[in-house]
Amino acid sequence: MLDDARVARPAAFHLPDRIWIARWDGVADVYTTYIRDDGWLPGSRMKQYQGGHDETWGGVRINIDRSYLDLGRGSVAPGEVHCGGIGISFPAYERLEPGAATPTQVKALKCLLKEKGVFTGSMGPTYGDRLLAAIHAWQTDHGLPVSDVWSLKGWRTVLADGPRGLVKIGSAGLGVRRLQRTLNATGRVQLRTNGVFDAATVAAVRQWQSSAKQEVTGVLTSAQWKVLQTGRK
Repeated sequence: MLDDARVARPAAFHLPDRIWIARWDGVADVYTTYIRDDGWLPGSRMKQYQGGHDETWGGVRINIDRSYLDLGRGSVAPGEVHCGGIGISFPAYERLEPGAATPTQVKALKCLLKEKGVFTGSMGPTYGDRLLAAIHAWQTDHGLPVSDVWSLKGWRTVLADGPRGLVKIGSAGLGVRRLQRTLNATGRVQLRTNGVFDAATVAAVRQWQSSAKQEVTGVLTSAQWKVLQTGRK
């Protein structure tokens, strides 16, 4: 009725600026057959898409609902710059070794290791002695086999390294970018590194949780960050 009034008699009623939809269809979006797709979009809908289910937080099992918001601008992640403009985000990461390394990914690796205080050389594309020394130091410090080869597990350890704050649907920021890059380094997904914990990121997190034998929730906890930072695939 509300949407019919919006369409048929928009001047007759004072319509709400935003709407809340209770539609337990299990789909994390703001769409419903109750309201036409042009109503209160973009930026003015919230949908409770799951209700009355149990989750465990801090060792306590509680019964809660889940909602998805499209309000205002939505979740927006701040921009980031690394090593004067070197790109460190790729849809897929490659195994690197001397004589067979992609220049852009060599630069990305140097940049990441420099930001961790391990690499001190130039940002050029050469897979040389200084980079190898930094690789060996990182591998030693993180319990990885010491080798001239930089593996996907190595990528995951350096990409995930950082603060371990909980991230979930709707979260946005540099931590979500780190997560998206790390999941891309599993070789299973190719996420957009947009820094927004969207539906695709939820699905990728759930896939990783299942593979890593973690509780499958689509929410990455501090404890699971710790597991991810070991390079667990």
